[in-house]
Amino acid sequence: LGEAVHKVLQDAYTPFLGKHLTAEDLKAAMPLTISSVKAAFEAKYASRELESGKNLLVLKVAEGMIRRFMTAEIDYLRKLPGNRKFLEVLHLESGLSREFEIIDKQTGELIPVKIRGIADRIDKVDGQVRVIDYKTGIVQKQDVKLDDVSLLPEHGNPSKLLQLLAYAWMYLNSPDNMSYTGSITSGIISLRYPSQYLIPAIIGGRQELDAQ
Repeated sequence: LGEAVHKVLQDAYTPFLGKHLTAEDLKAAMPLTISSVKAAFEAKYASRELESGKNLLVLKVAEGMIRRFMTAEIDYLRKLPGNRKFLEVLHLESGLSREFEIIDKQTGELIPVKIRGIADRIDKVDGQVRVIDYKTGIVQKQDVKLDDVSLLPEHGNPSKLLQLLAYAWMYLNSPDNMSYTGSITSGIISLRYPSQYLIPAIIGGRQELDAQ
């Protein structure tokens, strides 16, 4: 399910890379995008295996996720102010990485570490860069919220928030983006409940994240 949905959304947004994407563009692309869900499943299953049973149910779930998500994004774009009712697609399935050093507390030795990730989508809305991760599971606002980043080790389930913060940090500290001096938003879109739209990482009541 996750593989198929990510592939369909990547293909749907690829024609808009580097362009302004409007609600009308998305509305026009929706029928073809939904119909392409079956093709994504057929890359793994024979057509006859998608005609009944569990596989057919999962296929219909995926189609519903795509339809509801695109509808939510259309509504979001239409509510943007004035003549700014669009988003600019900057990157899709973008590889992010950074190298840094940590100190071995026992020996004092500096240990080189490299972290990597793949951001499903990076876009810009009204001048604000957004790093977006799609998830097919349930996401709660409290999963990605903290009063202070120093409290991350005490978070009951830190994986989603840690991912968003790491993606933001890697993006803002990339040599390719050193000329960008603004803040960004890093968030999750739960495809199970897309009406929530983007659920951003919030630290200390703010969703704007900087290079630190």
